[in-house]
Formats: sequence, C-alpha cells, structure tokens
Amino acid sequence: MRLSEREYALLCKKQSIKLERPKTKRLKKPTTTEQRYFQDQANIMANWLELYGKIPCITEAQYHQMQLDGTYRAHMAVREFHFAAPDRLYRADFCWPAHRVILEIDGGLHLAGGGRHNSDKDRDKLNLAALLNYRVVRFSTDRLKANPLGCVDFMLKFLA
Repeated sequence: MRLSEREYALLCKKQSIKLERPKTKRLKKPTTTEQRYFQDQANIMANWLELYGKIPCITEAQYHQMQLDGTYRAHMAVREFHFAAPDRLYRADFCWPAHRVILEIDGGLHLAGGGRHNSDKDRDKLNLAALLNYRVVRFSTDRLKANPLGCVDFMLKFLA
C-alpha cells in the first residue's frame, strides 16, 4: 500500500522521524519518434527476410487462415505471434511455429534503465518461451541496423 504525501508526513510527525520518501527512478517513456523507430526496425527485419532470405513474413491472422486452408509452409515467419501463459498472453516479434523458433528484436536499449527489453517481464516471457520448447534468438536494433544481412544469414543457418 502506498501512502499519500499527507499520510506519510503525519506518520513521520507522529513517530518523530525525519525521513525523506525514497525517490523512485522513473523511466523515460519513449517518444512517438522512438516508438516509430522501434517499429521500423521490425519492418526492416521483415523486409530483409523477404528480399534476401526469401522468407515470407505473414501476420498471425494470415497464419491461422493458412493453417485452415492447408497453405501454410514451415519456412514462413509469423509477425507478432502470440503464445499463452496461464496468467497472460505474450507476443513475439517473429516466430516460425513449425520450427518452434522465436526471433526477438530488442529495441529501447539506449533508454534509461535499458528500456523495456531489459526488464524482468521480458525475461519471464523468454523463459516461458523456453519452457514451451521454443528456441529464442535475440538481436539488438543496433546490430540489425549495422549488419542486417548478417542477421538474416544467421537466421537462415539457424532454421536450416
């Protein structure tokens, strides 16, 4: 339970304590430009996978429809793939469900505290994926920007 400033002051006065409330470090929320940049990195990876690796990237809705039609092929990457835990639903940047491989692009590493991808929630997501027998590959946005062909080459070798 978090006390209001007034309640905290009354409690300190009552106990004759001169304490300062510990200041919590607030992470900087990404601006719309930064959010667009992270989204663009995933689009760049999708484009490189399609152009260089000849790997089509489809949406999850297309994936489910293709499964029903019987037209889904194992080499196709599914963007924003959902996988479930008992308490919540997680989303991977790219997934090859037939190979049980997840590709995560870690954006926001330059933000205060390492960004969202340096949190326990993200580690929990990747640990759950490992429990569900997915193999997880992670690239930073800097590496993707510096060497996109190397990232795609690695994924092609990984999926072979």
